[in-house]
Amino acid sequence: MHITSTSSRRDESCFVIFPPQCFDEIKRLPEHTASAKGFFHATNYGHWSHIGTETPELIKSVIADLTRSLPARVLTRQEDCQMAFDEVIGHPREWKEFPLMMTTFEIVTQINACSFVGRKLGTNRSWVRAVMMSPIFIHVTVTLLNACPLILRPFMAPIYFFPTIKNRWDMTRLLTPVLKADMKDFYEAKDKKEILRPRSEGKIPFTGFLLSRYQAAEATVKQLVADYILISFDSTPSTASALFHVLCELALHPEAADILRQELDEVVVDGNLPGTHLQELRKMDSFLRESFRLHPIGIFTLQRRLEKPVKLSVGPTLPAGVIIAVDGQAINRSPDLWPNPDSFDMDRFYRLRQKPGNENRFHFLTTGSDSPGWGDGTQACPGRFFATNTLKIALAHFLKNYDIEIKPECLPLKHTPLSNGSWKPDDTAIARIRSRS
Repeated sequence: MHITSTSSRRDESCFVIFPPQCFDEIKRLPEHTASAKGFFHATNYGHWSHIGTETPELIKSVIADLTRSLPARVLTRQEDCQMAFDEVIGHPREWKEFPLMMTTFEIVTQINACSFVGRKLGTNRSWVRAVMMSPIFIHVTVTLLNACPLILRPFMAPIYFFPTIKNRWDMTRLLTPVLKADMKDFYEAKDKKEILRPRSEGKIPFTGFLLSRYQAAEATVKQLVADYILISFDSTPSTASALFHVLCELALHPEAADILRQELDEVVVDGNLPGTHLQELRKMDSFLRESFRLHPIGIFTLQRRLEKPVKLSVGPTLPAGVIIAVDGQAINRSPDLWPNPDSFDMDRFYRLRQKPGNENRFHFLTTGSDSPGWGDGTQACPGRFFATNTLKIALAHFLKNYDIEIKPECLPLKHTPLSNGSWKPDDTAIARIRSRS
């Protein structure tokens, strides 16, 4: 067990890191005892940023309704993906340089936005920019506030958070007419089940999902705006970071591209992916998980804020307010779990799944004590199916349409740990991309 101080809350607290053998013990702690939302709220000044304020209705809409809708959305999301790549990268016939982190960030933002708010707003550059700037503003502000003496933070918070607040105003202004129209359609519909059923056309009826779960008094435009801003924040930077690292590994292992393209040729019909959760792409799934193993979003996993005193099998009784986590890096780089743990092996998980009894194990979105990236238990990432869907569709489009290499001067890529326990992707990395057609 490792204890370190952190000043990410308004009062000094401890960040207690447990070894991997405590993974299952911590994942079983109920939310009223150890809260993942409480962690994100505390480390991001949630009273100002609103991070960690997801309602149960929002979480249920994501894990159940959104996930159920994905197979029917594959073709539409392929079209959204093509529009995003055409907008951001285009079709350069010669090698063209792109700042890879911000490029993947913009692509993922637009793909996801089209699903949630529709193509008209989802392709609006003002909306795309606002969604992209939201985590950047919050990260910069949290960093500045953490550097302030505790006594000054209440006075500095409204000043430092002003760009975040202004950005939220802009998002509210753009969202409100869309959500009012959604609410009107939902309440005037004679058959609300028809609105909510999975369908390929139009946007995902996410407003309907939320309205069907909220009590009437709770289903306000203000609440829906808050939910949409949160889902935009939660679904974008982590997926963009994952796509960034996937494309980096693709550039560093060009032999993988032809293998993955061959698999796509066996699955794709007339350019269309199957209307499933895309589990048919087994080698791609293995590639994604191996990239996620080597380049996780966070150094730690199962981050929780204790809501009451807790005594685990390791260490003393910890008081309420302490932040606990498990050393995810020790899992991802464990030589006991993974041969040659520091090397990229695109078929690592594909081979494991070929063994009898492993058919339903070692998926990219699998949770468990050997897969720390998504968390686990009742507080595991609710959007992991949506993120996986986005990544597979985006990678399939990239493989069929582009080649990539990393500018040699940018190698080796840097990995910078941040004070909140996450990894910062190398935003100086320059990719050279060209069209295959």
